[in-house]
Amino acid sequence: MVEYVKIEYPSLKKIYLPQINATSGNEVNQEILRNDQRNVTSVDGFIKGFATIGTSGFDGVHYNTQGYNQSGLELYRILAEDFYGRPHNQLNYSPNITQIQYLNNQKTKFFIEFDKGQKIITPKDTLLKDKNGLDVLKKPFDSFYFKDSGFPTESSKEENIKKIYGKNNYLYFELNSAPTKDILTYLPAYSSEINLIPICSGPFIKNELGMRAFSFVNEKIKNYLPIKENDLDGDLIPDDVDDCPSIVNPTISDIIVENDFTLTINSTLKSIWYLNGIPIEGENKNKLITYKPGEYSVQLISDNGCSSLKSKTYNKIILGKKEEVEFDVFPNPISNQFLIRNRTSSDLLEKVIIYDILGKEVLNIHSISGDLLINAENWPTGKYFLNGYTSTEKKYHFQIIKE
Repeated sequence: MVEYVKIEYPSLKKIYLPQINATSGNEVNQEILRNDQRNVTSVDGFIKGFATIGTSGFDGVHYNTQGYNQSGLELYRILAEDFYGRPHNQLNYSPNITQIQYLNNQKTKFFIEFDKGQKIITPKDTLLKDKNGLDVLKKPFDSFYFKDSGFPTESSKEENIKKIYGKNNYLYFELNSAPTKDILTYLPAYSSEINLIPICSGPFIKNELGMRAFSFVNEKIKNYLPIKENDLDGDLIPDDVDDCPSIVNPTISDIIVENDFTLTINSTLKSIWYLNGIPIEGENKNKLITYKPGEYSVQLISDNGCSSLKSKTYNKIILGKKEEVEFDVFPNPISNQFLIRNRTSSDLLEKVIIYDILGKEVLNIHSISGDLLINAENWPTGKYFLNGYTSTEKKYHFQIIKE
């Protein structure tokens, strides 16, 4: 049919087809229509679509002004890529499933994989109001049904879902027991409580930009593929399938210690550095400047979102407490210059090396005799790291702040 449309209208470049919202009726054909609308958008890019489930102000048939404005904005972001040269961003599109698969033989864990480039957020409970003003709590579990025919009903809803959470382009599920059917339907708008205000308010599967996922009907859950059981990253999913069941995850390299403050890895992939098992905010490159004691490790993230196992830990011990060191550094923070002064004549400071925040050596002084006055007038503001070496081969670390 699409080919006939192209022949009949040769100047037609694109068709934009929203997947319709669910009405309050339980006509089985509406779920078939929505599934057809979802499937046709993935044929050749000629037809593009987005889910209208979750659009504001839906009354069961129409939308209010806010809802139409929302649809206009969501459609414009797609149009801007096709006709105005805006760079492609998969988050502009409604997430569309590519497969569903079990993660164990017991069928108590499975995942939904969405198209590459999506960033799925974990759906949360949604508090709604009915027409009498009473609170109605809807849970993400309420949107999923294990069924193989007919329109979903309250009895076909899966009650034993224990946990749902999103990660990259996947949504993971944990169940208390195996489902009755290896078939999954996602229809968040349907509810027997048609007196809810507004109708169809969630919860929904969304990406980080707020685009709701296409609903789907009667999708087969594939059988579990044997894997090595391990979960070093603690996300409750075996590591070699957690993010990319069909793709080999990147291999982590060992941490390389460049100097007393700088750790690197031999990789160009995005990195997540950890201190004592907690991600270090903003540190996603292949080099890390350390200035706190503790256990450092790193994890690699490939371009398609697949994550490696965590590396072996590097244990950093920082000396330099006031009661332990044999010299003083003052003032600190510094402005134009600062003084390094020996406290004792028995263990003198012999060498000083200072690094900037990028691990670049900015000062290296050997054969020190007596106090040392250092000119820092031309240093950029920021953090610096000082290594001090004494005559008895003791080594101390300090952090210096240039204001």
